[in-house]
Amino acid sequence: MPYLNNEEISEAVREGHIVYHKATLNDPWQNSPVFLYTMKKFKKIINEATIPVENIRCPILIISGEEDNMLPSSVAGKSIMEQLNTHNSKIQKKLIIYPNAGHAIFAIPYSPSIDLPAHIKTSWVPFGGTQEGNARAQKESWQEVLDFLKENLEKQP
Repeated sequence: MPYLNNEEISEAVREGHIVYHKATLNDPWQNSPVFLYTMKKFKKIINEATIPVENIRCPILIISGEEDNMLPSSVAGKSIMEQLNTHNSKIQKKLIIYPNAGHAIFAIPYSPSIDLPAHIKTSWVPFGGTQEGNARAQKESWQEVLDFLKENLEKQP
């Protein structure tokens, strides 16, 4: 998937498509809006590069946080489900989107769920979500994964 270079990001900011952030600890970079804008700007390229998920033959579980600041994971999850449904996929599929949860929700349950920005390359980037939303998503998604694996592994010959 293409990603905007610095000049394209500056242009998108000037045109009001995305909000500028300094990528500092006090004003961390918001990556999701850049991805969403990129998806619109390069729609044809994105469509051509889209993985044919309708060919998946195994059960699929997608978990995302609605307030993911790293990637638009909920948008991607919905798109995958849409593709599967459009092609009348018969596989077992489940999409869970946790409100008030960010990017780093799949961790061992009950681990700290504060959203401190991470330093990635040269920028500070927040994962998103609230403490409560991330804690809930960590706890519930862990059990969802265990249940999904148990159910689907028991079906195997």
